[in-house]
Amino acid sequence: MVEKLTRAVLVFIVVLISSVFVLQFGGPQAEGCAIGGRSYAAKIYGDTISAGDFEAVYGLLFDGRMSPEQARVRRSREAVLDGLVERTLLARYALEVGLKPTEDDVMSKLAKDGTVYFTLGINNQLGTPFGQIRIPVHRQDGRFDGEAAKRFIQYRLQQSIGEFTEWQASELMAHRMRETLFATIQVGPTEVWNAFVSEKDRAKIKYIQFSNRYYRKGLVPSRDAVDQWMASHAEELDAAYDAQKHRYQGLPPQVQLTQLLVPAPESEGDDVRSQAEIDARSSLQRLNEGESFASVAQRNERFQLLNPEQYGWREEGTLPAQVAEVAFGLETGGLSDVIPSEQGFYLIRLEGKRSGDVPEDVAKRELASGLYIDDTASGLAADSAERALEAIRAGTGFEEAARAARFSSEGGGSPGTNPSGASVTGAELLADGSVSGAATLKNDPATDPLAPKAQESREFGRSETPVRGAFNASPLTRAVFDRSLQDPLPEAPIRLGSDWFVFELTSRQEALREDFSEEIRERLTQTLLTTKESEALDVLLQSLKEQAESDNAIRVDTTILSYGGEGAAES
Repeated sequence: MVEKLTRAVLVFIVVLISSVFVLQFGGPQAEGCAIGGRSYAAKIYGDTISAGDFEAVYGLLFDGRMSPEQARVRRSREAVLDGLVERTLLARYALEVGLKPTEDDVMSKLAKDGTVYFTLGINNQLGTPFGQIRIPVHRQDGRFDGEAAKRFIQYRLQQSIGEFTEWQASELMAHRMRETLFATIQVGPTEVWNAFVSEKDRAKIKYIQFSNRYYRKGLVPSRDAVDQWMASHAEELDAAYDAQKHRYQGLPPQVQLTQLLVPAPESEGDDVRSQAEIDARSSLQRLNEGESFASVAQRNERFQLLNPEQYGWREEGTLPAQVAEVAFGLETGGLSDVIPSEQGFYLIRLEGKRSGDVPEDVAKRELASGLYIDDTASGLAADSAERALEAIRAGTGFEEAARAARFSSEGGGSPGTNPSGASVTGAELLADGSVSGAATLKNDPATDPLAPKAQESREFGRSETPVRGAFNASPLTRAVFDRSLQDPLPEAPIRLGSDWFVFELTSRQEALREDFSEEIRERLTQTLLTTKESEALDVLLQSLKEQAESDNAIRVDTTILSYGGEGAAES
C-alpha cells in the first residue's frame, strides 16, 4: 500500500510539473531559452546536440569549479563534447535493443531524487566518465519544489522543459544501456585470488645487467669481418637496406670524424682549463708523430675517444659549433689543431665527407658494419652473462662476477665469441682497433653507468618490473617468481631487448590463504568489477564510434571547444 501511495503521489507530481512547465516554457518562447540558437555542437545520425545542450552540461558540471587555464589543461570542454557524443550513441543503441524510458521516468527521478544524469568522455582527465549530480529542487523539509526546479532549469540551465526532458531521457537510456552491459560482467573467485596474489606476492633480487650498449662501445670491425658478415647475412642486409635506403638519399653535407676530447668544462675554472690545453697539445704532438688515437686516449682516464664507426656521419648542426667550423674545412685524412670548446679541448681527424645520394654498395657496407657491431656486442653480453652465472653458482660474489665482466683498461678483459664465430678476446678488444675488430675500451664502473655492476632491486610484485629500460621486463619478473629462496638463481641468463640479466632471489613474501580475508575479497572483487566494466564500456563505445564514422554519421562543430581568446580547437 505504501508503494502504491508513493507511486500515486509521484504520478500526481509529474502531471503537475509537466503542466506547469508546458505553460511556462511551451510554445515559441521556449526556444529563446536555449543558448546558441540554431547552432549545434554535434550531429549524430541526424540527431542534433545543440550548443545550448553543450553549455547546459558544461555549466552544470564545471562553472565556478576551475579556472579557465585549469579547464584548458584538463580539456574539460572536450570531455563534455565527447560525453555528449558517447551518450547519444549509447542512447541510440539502447533504443535498438528495446530500452526506452518515458517522460514520466525522467520527471519521477527529478521529483524523487533531485538528481540529473551526466556523461563525460570515457577517456577524460577529470575522473568518472558518468554519474549523477544533485540540483536544488527540494525544500528543507525534503518536499519537491516545482518553482525551484522551474527556476533552475530556466535560468541556471537556460533550457525549456522539452530540451531538459530530451536531455535526461537520452541520459537515462545511456544509463540503462550501461547497466544492461554491466549486468553481463562477472568476477570469478579465481580472478580475485590471482589479484590477491599479485598484490601480496613480493620479491627482491640482486642482479647484474649486461648492456649491449656497453659491449658495443669501442667496437671497430675490420673490413674482413664485415665482408664475412655480409656474405653470411645477405638476405638480412637486403631487407635492412630496403627499409632504410631513404636515409641515404638527398643528404646534406656530412662528415665522419675520429674525435679525442680532453674534458675541461668552463665551469671548472682557468687552472683546469690550462692543464687540459697542455694535455691536448701534448696529445696532438703524439698524433703528429704517428701514434694512434686509441693509444693516445689510453694515456689519461679522463680522455674521451669517439670512433667514427660509432659516432656516425654528422651534419653541421649535430656537432659542437667550434668542431663543425674546423671539420668542414679539413681535407679527408686531415688532422686538426687543438680546438677549444665549452666542453674542453678537441682533436679531430676527418675520415670522410659526403652529400647527396650514397651509392647502394657504400650504404649497405655502412649498415652491415652497424649490424655486425650489434651482433658482436650481443654475443659478448650473452657470453659474459653466462660466465657470470656460472661463477656465481660456484660461489663467486655478485660484485666480483660483475667486475670480471668489465673490460680492463690495463689490457685484460673477458673473452667471448661473436655470432659469426670469430673469437673475440679481451686483449683483442683492447688493441689499437684498426684491424683487430675493436678499439680501446676504458669502462671505469665509477664513471660508466653501463658497465656491469652488482645492483639490488626494490621490492616488487608479480605485476611490476624490478628493472627499468627500453624493453619488456615481464620475462624477468616471471623468472623471479618461478624461483624460491632454496633455489634462487635462474637456469640461464634472461634476455630483455638487447641486454642480458643474471639475478639472485634475495627475499620473498608469498600470498597466504589465511590472510585472504572477506574484506580484502570484497575490495578486490569491486576493483576488478570496475575495471572490467570500464574495459567493456570502452570496447562498446569504440565499436559504436567506428560504425558511426564508417556511416559518416558524426559531425562536430569544433568552435564549441574554444575556451575564449583562442581559435577553434581541433577535434
